[in-house]
Amino acid sequence: IDSGGDPAGARLLGRFRNMMPREETDVFCIVNASRPETSTPEGVKEYLQGIEESSGLEITGIVNNTHMLEHTEISHIRKGDKICKEVSDELDIPVRYVGVFRPLVGEVPEDVVGEIVPMSMYLRETWMSK
Repeated sequence: IDSGGDPAGARLLGRFRNMMPREETDVFCIVNASRPETSTPEGVKEYLQGIEESSGLEITGIVNNTHMLEHTEISHIRKGDKICKEVSDELDIPVRYVGVFRPLVGEVPEDVVGEIVPMSMYLRETWMSK
């Protein structure tokens, strides 16, 4: 379930928490370090804690999904990796995955944490091109 990644979406997700057994449920925090609110470890921690408080669910994994759409470079993924590692170490929440646009998959350095999930863009609204 993608709840939108903010406290309002997390509140909605929280309404269903009694139907999600903790031992069978993973709750991932998706981090795009290119966004202002998650561009620092402190920002990610605030974001993560806000989602936990609003949903009543515990975050069990971090996903580094740092990108700049079609302008993504390995340096963006590296920035997200550094931030996610720091948050992971401090809060003891593993970095589980790293989203990578397919053309860059072969260029991701081996020390980037998380299982690589190749991604493609299938739909693009015209307003995103401006």
